[in-house]
Amino acid sequence: MITKTLVEKSLSPDRHALLAAVSRVASARHLPVYLVGGFVRDLLLGLSPGDFDFVVDGDAPTLARALARELGGDATVHPAFRTATWTDPTGLAVDLATARTETYARPAVLPEVKPAPLADDLRRRDFSINTLALRVDGEHLGELLDPHGGQADLAARVIRILHPLSFQDDPTRLFRAVRYEQRLNFHLAPDTLALFPGAWEALAAVTGDRVRHEFELIFREPQVAAILTRLAELGVLPRVHPALHWGASESAKASAIPQLSLADWRIASPPTLDAFFFSLLLGGASAPETFSALARLNVNKPVFQAVTEAVALQPAWPHPSEAVTALDGLSELGVIAAHVLHVEARPALDNYLARWRFIKAHTTGDDLIKSGLKPGPEFKKILWTLRAAWLDGEVNDDKGEKTLLARLLNTDKVTG
Repeated sequence: MITKTLVEKSLSPDRHALLAAVSRVASARHLPVYLVGGFVRDLLLGLSPGDFDFVVDGDAPTLARALARELGGDATVHPAFRTATWTDPTGLAVDLATARTETYARPAVLPEVKPAPLADDLRRRDFSINTLALRVDGEHLGELLDPHGGQADLAARVIRILHPLSFQDDPTRLFRAVRYEQRLNFHLAPDTLALFPGAWEALAAVTGDRVRHEFELIFREPQVAAILTRLAELGVLPRVHPALHWGASESAKASAIPQLSLADWRIASPPTLDAFFFSLLLGGASAPETFSALARLNVNKPVFQAVTEAVALQPAWPHPSEAVTALDGLSELGVIAAHVLHVEARPALDNYLARWRFIKAHTTGDDLIKSGLKPGPEFKKILWTLRAAWLDGEVNDDKGEKTLLARLLNTDKVTG
């Protein structure tokens, strides 16, 4: 039993009011409603509970429509899955799911879903600590269901799957097991750990989108380096693609990501973390290996471009102008990813992002036309020579640029 006081203390006033509304409307219609999974797990661990995960032991669309009628807002129903979303008058969306069972036609494919009693719904879930269900309708608020030993595993700080074929049915659970293990500072149960190798074949059959989504969730975890280290230790990374690797060096490099000088670099919006971590996971890979791994994960075009640029970059620039020559052709995201990946080049990359890329010759193409030079390839050469002189400190003011320009124009007339 979980007391009402514990639930109330764990929620903000707005979230408590929302829970009370769902409880009242469900009770009036004799619809048993439960909070399931992560919310209950975190509540029992004394952590701040995340989003509500409501499961109706009956019909979720019926409850969503009732909430909209009595409290306002809108109900959106998804008949194929018997799920619904109630959007309250303030615009807050509340997801409701009908208790269901899942069957897998073959390993690694998405399951077929059918309505079922709550006991079956809890049985289909990934880990014992996510099978806890807290009833919240009416006077039943606080009744706790624990059919799979979730409380005991919480106390023992254990991650345990529910049946031996769990990882084969859904190999993405391999990633989630490690994610929970590191996030909660738990450990994988020995019998669960022993089942990892049996899922390798099924993991190879999982779509790139589903695997990439698991990586994206990991990249946003506070313990991201520890999770990736553990996935490497357990052999999961090379089973996704042989080019993926992670170790102490990558963890050290990743520690710089939260401290990136985005303001100094005039980056308007925070760049995606995916490019940084995939660059680290593929650092040292050949171009074909990089292309193959990113294709396996079906990453989007900006991330694909940035990662391939960062991994392929070979930074060795004695002069700023040489760095600019190499970097101007890359995407901004690619240069930042390179900053994360190539520690030895960080001073030059920082200078490029903060200063060098903004340095231009004061002379323009119009100025060259006025000087009598006809438009053509020589324009680009002259303007670059002037810019390079600024970058390398050979020119420091307008007078110096004009002197160099006069020499260049005179040389052009001679050679022309």
